[in-house]
Amino acid sequence: MRSTLLLLAILSISSSLASATCFPRSSAYAVPISALEPDYYALIQKALDPPVQKPTSPTPKPETPPVAKPATPPVTKPETPPVAKPATPPVTTPVTPQAGQPKKTITPPPTPRAGGSIGGAFDAAFTAVIKSFCAKTDEPDLCFSSIKPIVGTIQVPHDATGVLKLAMEVLMRETDAATKTAQKYVKDPKTDKLAVEALNDCLTSYDDAKYNLGQVDSALKANDKGTVNSLLSTVGTDYDTCENGFDDFEITSLMHDTDSKLMKMNSICLAIAKAANLMA
Repeated sequence: MRSTLLLLAILSISSSLASATCFPRSSAYAVPISALEPDYYALIQKALDPPVQKPTSPTPKPETPPVAKPATPPVTKPETPPVAKPATPPVTTPVTPQAGQPKKTITPPPTPRAGGSIGGAFDAAFTAVIKSFCAKTDEPDLCFSSIKPIVGTIQVPHDATGVLKLAMEVLMRETDAATKTAQKYVKDPKTDKLAVEALNDCLTSYDDAKYNLGQVDSALKANDKGTVNSLLSTVGTDYDTCENGFDDFEITSLMHDTDSKLMKMNSICLAIAKAANLMA
């Protein structure tokens, strides 16, 4: 492109030179050559330099409207219910007595005993009932000393029936103790063989006595006075049977003292039941 422009410039200059008219310097028509010659340098430079293009203004782009974002709903946190704190019991500060003052002793309330009594006059009243029925037996001292320690250990009414039930409870416990004593003798290798045989009979009799005593309570609830009499009498026979076993072998009874006390307690039960009109 540049070579083409240069060629055109040279041809233009050549044509200008060819058409020029020459006049003598001394002629009235003489014209300075500088006035006739064109600025060839400027022409060549113009031919060589590319036309300067005016910058075109950029076409404004259409404005894009902002995209509206959807509103994000606020996140609602679930309300946490308040935690109820356990109530703190009030702290009781002990009162310190002043110097010279005696300390106060706090006595706890009495604990109810079996039978519904709470100490004091009511116990004293029941004690009087026990003594009154024990006085009607052949062994009043043994009766009272045996019954009084177990008052309050079992639930009984504080009347004649209660006294009889306490006496039977003593007899039941004594029979259990007799059973353990007989078993101890049986296991002892020094015990005579005949005595062991008699002791085994005693163990059977003691079991029968405990069974019959248990049936007396049912007869009392049914107000079956005849059965009460029959059962208590049979209990005495059971103890007597133990002693008869030793007599049959003509040997000394190892359970004599125990059976003697059992028979006395059984007699006390019969006397109390009769005095209280609980048996026929």
